[in-house]
Amino acid sequence: MDPLPPPPSTQARPSTTAPPDYTGVALHAVPAGSTTSTTVVMGPGTATVKGTVVGPDGTPAAGVTVRVERLVGKALARMDVVSNPDGTWAALNVLGGGYRVRAWRAPDIAQVTPAFFFVGATETYPVELKLERNFGTTPLPAVAPNPPVAGQSTNLVLQLSSRSVDAGGIVQGVPMAGATVALGGGSGWTVGLPNPTVTDATGRAAWQLVCLGPGVQPLGLTVNGAEQFQLALPACAAPPPPTTVPAPATTVPGTPTTSPSTTTTRPAVTTSTTRPTTTTQPATTTTTRKTGKP
Repeated sequence: MDPLPPPPSTQARPSTTAPPDYTGVALHAVPAGSTTSTTVVMGPGTATVKGTVVGPDGTPAAGVTVRVERLVGKALARMDVVSNPDGTWAALNVLGGGYRVRAWRAPDIAQVTPAFFFVGATETYPVELKLERNFGTTPLPAVAPNPPVAGQSTNLVLQLSSRSVDAGGIVQGVPMAGATVALGGGSGWTVGLPNPTVTDATGRAAWQLVCLGPGVQPLGLTVNGAEQFQLALPACAAPPPPTTVPAPATTVPGTPTTSPSTTTTRPAVTTSTTRPTTTTQPATTTTTRKTGKP
């Protein structure tokens, strides 16, 4: 048997095309006073972005970092300002354009969704920033079916995490594994066993519940025997009305079905076979005799 031929070479062949020569192409000069930089700047300008920072309790929040970003295409420029004791803040002498603003205070409060808006070249744009608490133990419940149906079994899965705000205003959540969690404090639910139970490596725990009536039914949670929370569960729905099933037929299979007969009554017709009696009287014949006498 002849030996197999060697495999083809995978090395690229040298190009025989000469590279283009641009040495003779003249470049236009940049006009004086212009720039070729694509860096986005905040100012100087004649616009102002200002506002107030409000904490989770609705009161002004002091010492909060407010990040103001000016957006141009996919590039941006930014500046950070700190709120005053009365919660006010301002970014002065900025250029107009599209802006994104968010606020936070490490490690406890942050604005999860930033504000987007457009500022005119000479406009003073006011904006209020609302912060949410994102610190400590955070339970996130989910039920199926959603909403629960009164009188029927419901699955409840709980995600338990420890949340905090980092120095850049990003909310970090770490799963709480091995935590002891117990449901209770509500008379509108029947909770299946085991209760209490322990969260797994992902910080999750699960129960089977039965909602005892339609509407909002409170349900409490205790973590590690100390922290207590009220779970935000959807209102229970009323059970659907019972379905009426028609009674099965009693006809034995194979037996022909007899339809009810329809009887039409016609008036009786009487036919008489008796003919009327006809009386025939004999005809009277008068005979005249002739005599010989004149």
